[in-house]
Amino acid sequence: MNTNDQKEAFSNAYVRAVASVAGYDCCSPEFDRESVDIIFRSQVSPYVSIESQLKATSSSNIIIDNVIHFPLKIKNYNELRGKTASPRILIILILPNKPDNAANDMPENWINQTPEQLILRKCAYWIGLENMPETDNMTSINIKIPMNEDHIFTPKVLEKLAEYFVTNRMGIQS
Repeated sequence: MNTNDQKEAFSNAYVRAVASVAGYDCCSPEFDRESVDIIFRSQVSPYVSIESQLKATSSSNIIIDNVIHFPLKIKNYNELRGKTASPRILIILILPNKPDNAANDMPENWINQTPEQLILRKCAYWIGLENMPETDNMTSINIKIPMNEDHIFTPKVLEKLAEYFVTNRMGIQS
């Protein structure tokens, strides 16, 4: 397995762990043709699904003044910002920086396990791109995500996102 495959698998495990704590079911489309890697489904009525694109990086030069500046392919940008039946979000997992002068990332630094705890390093952040403007860029666009509590992908955030989408997209008041 190459490092990019390891990043993809690790980000998938990370978000599935978050979703399980929130009580959400996860499924993956058989093919990623519409920028959807994983779908979170609420098990509580009203049932809501949130589709997401997962990315992972260990690049330290994309973090400037506590803001992630992530280069997202235009195809992904357009598919995530468009109107869809299910809301879509982008989740970016920030992994530990690769050591200076290292040719590759060091996946062994992404996890620490003892009999008392399992630590996954470092943190995933999310952003919704729905209604973002069109761009003239041809290859990629710089997505900015503040590295604050509101954008950390946590079980509580997943629950709040579902509540928000139920209220604002489905018009159901709780």
